[in-house]
Amino acid sequence: MNDLDKMEINNMTSYVENYHSVVIKFRPKIKYFPKIGFMRRTMLAAMAYNENREAEIRGDKRVSVVYQSFSKAKGERVTKMKKSPSNENWKQEIVEKSIERKQAFGTGNPIDQDDSEDLDIIVNQFIEMNC
Repeated sequence: MNDLDKMEINNMTSYVENYHSVVIKFRPKIKYFPKIGFMRRTMLAAMAYNENREAEIRGDKRVSVVYQSFSKAKGERVTKMKKSPSNENWKQEIVEKSIERKQAFGTGNPIDQDDSEDLDIIVNQFIEMNC
């Protein structure tokens, strides 16, 4: 009976593995990041993953290549599909909003600023993507 919860479409192992592969790109295990950097990179990874999933739902990511591959687990050839690259305009939007914010508040020394203020743009973008 406990396995029935795992069968839900949003609770599939492939989605979790996909998210973890995106997280590894943003915060590799080989590098140490301070807590604030770790948090920022995790938020960026979540935003990238959400954008990829939303692109699939919208139909923006289409199958670009279909190929055969040998599966050791099944012991036979399986058909795999490679999808088109995702749109990463959300990154450009964050950069533009950060530049606008910097211009609005002046140059200043970023070390003197509260680190949590820098997360506002990312958090707002994260909230917008999840709504």
